[in-house]
Formats: sequence, C-alpha cells, structure tokens
Amino acid sequence: MCGAVRFKNGVRVRPPMIAVVSRCRRRRRRRRGERLSLGSSARLGHRRLPTGDIASRRRRRHPPTSNSFQLTAMAIESGSSVSFAAPIANTMDFVELGYNCLCFVFGLPINLLTLRWLIRRTKRTDSPTIWLHLNLNLSDLFVLIFYCFGRCCWLLTYQWYGGDILCKTMRFAESLSFAISSNILVCIALNRLYLLRQPLRAPATLAKRVPIYIFMAWLIAALSSLPQLFVWETYTPIPDWTQCLNIWVKAKAEQQRLDASGNETQQVVYTSNIDTALRLYEMYHLLAIFWLPLVILVLCYAVIIKEVYGALGEKRHKEEEGEAKFLSDSRPGSVRSTGRRHERALARMASSVSTAAAGGAGGSGAQKEWHTTSIKEPRVVLRRNSTSNKRVRRTKLHTLKVTMVLMLVYILCWLPYNSLAVWALIDRGSYTAHENTLYILHGLVVLNSVINPFIYGRINVLRNAMRKKMAAA
Repeated sequence: MCGAVRFKNGVRVRPPMIAVVSRCRRRRRRRRGERLSLGSSARLGHRRLPTGDIASRRRRRHPPTSNSFQLTAMAIESGSSVSFAAPIANTMDFVELGYNCLCFVFGLPINLLTLRWLIRRTKRTDSPTIWLHLNLNLSDLFVLIFYCFGRCCWLLTYQWYGGDILCKTMRFAESLSFAISSNILVCIALNRLYLLRQPLRAPATLAKRVPIYIFMAWLIAALSSLPQLFVWETYTPIPDWTQCLNIWVKAKAEQQRLDASGNETQQVVYTSNIDTALRLYEMYHLLAIFWLPLVILVLCYAVIIKEVYGALGEKRHKEEEGEAKFLSDSRPGSVRSTGRRHERALARMASSVSTAAAGGAGGSGAQKEWHTTSIKEPRVVLRRNSTSNKRVRRTKLHTLKVTMVLMLVYILCWLPYNSLAVWALIDRGSYTAHENTLYILHGLVVLNSVINPFIYGRINVLRNAMRKKMAAA
C-alpha cells in the first residue's frame, strides 16, 4: 500500500501525506509503463496519451452536450489518437425545430395583420394605449424574426455561418426583443396604475407621459442588451464547424477539447473565477429581462386590484345606503314624503296655469313647445349622462381585463424558461442531466408572441380577414 506503516528504531512511523501522494502517483505511472524523468518534461507535466480503460474513463468524465449555448465538439478517442466531430441532432432537437417552425409560420402573419390594424387605429383615435400595444406588437415581431427564425436556422444546419459580426448582432437583437417585450408590459401596468390613482389629472398628461414611457423602455432594453456585443463571438473547435458562443463557454469548451487530447502543456486553466463570471452574467441577464420586470408587474397589479375592489366596495355601500334612505323617505306619513307630495302638486298646478295662459295669449304653439321642453329636457340630459358614464366604465373595465390577461399569459409563458435558467445556476449537474428533455420549455417564450395579438387585437384582425376572403370567394 502507498500509505503503509513503517518502523524506524523500533517505533511506528507513518510517512507524511505529501510523500504518500507522490509515491502513489509514481507507482501508478510505473504500472502504466510511463518513464519518469527529472528533466524539463517532468516539470511541465508532459505525459503520453492514455489508452484503453483510462481513455474510456476520460470519455465518460467529459460527455458531449448538444446545448446551443454550451455546445462543444465531441471527442472520439481510438488507441492513441484523438479526433473531433460535431455532435449529432437528437429527437428533442427535431421536436423543437418543428415547434419553432409552426410558431414562426403562424405567428408572423398574425402579428403583421395586427400591426396593420394598430397603425390604422392610431389614425382614428388619440388613445395612448394604442401606442403601447403597437410597441408590444413590434417586440413580438422581433422575437419571431430574430430568435425563432434564427433558432430554426441553427437547428437545420447545426452550425453558425454568419461570421463574428452577425453573431454579436443577432445575440444583441435577441436580447433586445425579449427585454423590450418585458419593459412594454411594465409600461402598460404603470399606465393603468396612473389612470387609477390620478383619474382627473391623467387624461391631460397621458399624451406626454406615454411617449416618455416608450422611450425609456427602449433605452433600458438597449442598455441591458449592450453586453451581448462584447461577450459573444464565433468559435471553431474543428475545421468547417463554427459556433456562436459567449467567451466563458468558449473557454470551457477549449479546456474540454485540450483535456480530451491529453496535452497538458497547452491546457487552459479553467478556474472558479471564470465559472463565477459566467454565473454572474447569466444572473444579470435573467434579472434584467424577466425577474425585475416581473416584480414591478406584480406590485402594480396588486395595487390596481386593491384599488378596484375597494372602489367597488364603496360603491356598493353607497347604493345600499341610498336604497335604505329612499325606502325610509317613501314611507306614508313621513315628513319628506308629505313635502314631496305637496311639491309635485304645486308643480302640476304651475304647469297647467302656464299652459292655459299661453293658450289665451294667442301664441300657444311656440310657448307650449317652450314650456314642454323646459320641463322634459333635464330628464333627457340626465339619462344621457348616466349612459355615457356606464359606457366609459365598461371601456375602463375591458382595458383593465386586457392588461391583466396580458400579464398572466406573460407569466405563464416566461416562468418555465426562467425557472429552468435559475435551476441551471443553482445546480448545473442535475440540470444538465435533464437538459435535452426540458429544453423544449424554452419555446413557450415564442408562444407568448403568437398569443399576444389575440389579446390586445381582440381577434378583429382575423375576423375581418376571413370576411374579406369569404366575400371575394
């Protein structure tokens, strides 16, 4: 044994731990037939490429992955030579390809029709909410074009053909499209909250506030996506096989490639600092695009729901008080009931006297019309006011429902993707074991861009298109 107990002058002596480790290493090397030398090659750690069982153990230690963000070349060891080959697509890749193609084929025409409808509405109405929905529609188009279409192209070719500049630009555009989608939803929530808390001041200032909301949303999205231009670049581990990776994944892939080749003189030191930097970058990306906007959305809608239910409770309480007061006043024998009967009798007498006087004066037609309209006009105006108030209230409730549905769909579609990303940050090993199975959940983000037009577009776009098609036929 390497750590065997020895006797010195009749006393049991256990060798130091460092000596035990070095002795064990030398004995393992002798068993593999390696020659130790005291020259420069030993100091540099040069050794022969392991073969047989050692090579198979190393292959199991560094399994190939097919993740688009951490894609490395697959090492194939045979005897004493090492070659690299591109990974082969699995079943989940084909499922993801079909899913993304369907989302792109159906989502792009729907969003383009909705964009046309929203542009027409901006010319007919001055509602600032239309501009928020228009920018949300643009963000959905960006997701479908830059992320969904780009993902389909990669799954078809399994490598990157666009070069370094297009690699940086596409990653920036993908991040921008996701960030602006979240930021516009935050703007819609802030707009709803402002309308609810300041109902008198909001209509006058809303035309100035909404453009500021939209400008800040795009500015924050662009600034939060700016690091993508510096951390993404192309990487060619083998000839004629190029990928678009971030700098930390590239360093890790390079180390895995050199580890598989067994050339310790050219190994890249993949320290914990690089791993920490990668985790911080991923954490920043998740916070900027989803988790911080989600916190703002939840807080805004919590206040909105509280205010709405509080207002409905007060209205119901006032209606109950008014009904009780009306019943108490209408009881026979009450002072107000008697006074109201006298007032109604005097009003009838006055109207009859004025009508008779007008008829005796000879100008009965015009004066009768004047008296009749003077009595009936206030009732008509009151009815019109109550109807318009109901219509305005119904419109506000509908707008609130639309914004609530937008937020719920956003959470349902984006939460699985970001939960998986948090899981990968916490426990990379267990996530990698289930990565190929669960990666399809990332596609729910694309589904959100397909569903959104049916919410804020009220499906009128498709309905009108179908009517025109049927009329033409």
